[in-house]
Amino acid sequence: MACFLPLLANDTPNDVQHALERIGPLIITPNAAHDDALINVREYWIFCAETSTPAPDTSTVIKYIDDGAQKVIVTSVLATKLAQQGVPPTRLVLLLDVTGGMALSDKLRSLASGVLLKTQGIEKETISSVKKFFPGAEIYVFPENVDNAVQTIRELSQTGSKLVISSQSFTCQDSTSTRINVSDAFIASLVSDRPDGLFPTLITSYTHNHSLGLVYSSSQSIRETIQTGRGVYQSRKHGLWRKGETSGATQEVVRIRADCDNDTLEFSVVQSPPGFCHLNRESCFGSLSGLAALEQTIISRLQPGGAPEGSYTHRLFNDSSLLGKKIREEADELVEAQTREDIAFEAADLIYFAMVKCIKNGVRLKDVED
Repeated sequence: MACFLPLLANDTPNDVQHALERIGPLIITPNAAHDDALINVREYWIFCAETSTPAPDTSTVIKYIDDGAQKVIVTSVLATKLAQQGVPPTRLVLLLDVTGGMALSDKLRSLASGVLLKTQGIEKETISSVKKFFPGAEIYVFPENVDNAVQTIRELSQTGSKLVISSQSFTCQDSTSTRINVSDAFIASLVSDRPDGLFPTLITSYTHNHSLGLVYSSSQSIRETIQTGRGVYQSRKHGLWRKGETSGATQEVVRIRADCDNDTLEFSVVQSPPGFCHLNRESCFGSLSGLAALEQTIISRLQPGGAPEGSYTHRLFNDSSLLGKKIREEADELVEAQTREDIAFEAADLIYFAMVKCIKNGVRLKDVED
């Protein structure tokens, strides 16, 4: 996650929204949750303020979570009700408005995994007090005014908290006195302990959550990646390296994250064939394994000419009745299994047939995980 969170405004330009999506979740309002333009947003939180129209109730907020919101930002009253209905703290961020003072109760400590402070400015003493009262919670600060976003991001990063700022403050052009370039904001809190100023960057597969390789990034390459959504890195020998420019093995960068020390990055990518490795393999760390490897094998059987003669998987693709029968049969056998070995065996069979059903209908493991 970046060291800031953007609150998405209705008039945010598409290029700015796409750049912001690559570096962390967007915070959106309940009204925006129904916007067609946000249907494909992968990571988002919903700001359920009391001023929302209509005012959110527990059933509405739970539906937001069920529909895909990673977290919801709610008042202490609503958080208490949601906790009573079994919503885990990991899905809740507590909204505290400290512009007019605040009263904290011990009952609030266990309700949420994070706290969002609405403040007039950057009040470090208040932030410190809240961090002590909510040990282990992430702290987000939403000031009424931000004069210098880069400086504010750095200051808050030093306190272990993150800035919440309107997307209206961002641009994909050069930073100005009124708007900050998205990449400049992301880079603001990064630190490098290397003489060359580069950042070690772990490349992972967004589809399979599998490590692909280790490269290096510079401020320049990070800016271009955030702008374009393509994998761009810094070769220590040859300078700027646009992955796939000559080989065709390009990358769509879905998400960029910094680690807990802000000195190492992770790029989650959709990798084009033949793969990331210069040996024409998907990964520099070897082949896929487990469910990811099974998924790839099943997908290959669906391709023209990809199934060997007599392929059972290919037969299942073309016989919906047989596939449905096998799923029901294996589910029953799993229910009846008693020993550890039998349960594992029957579960493996069921997973295989379920994956055939999924892949036949365009559903991937990542879709199931999401």
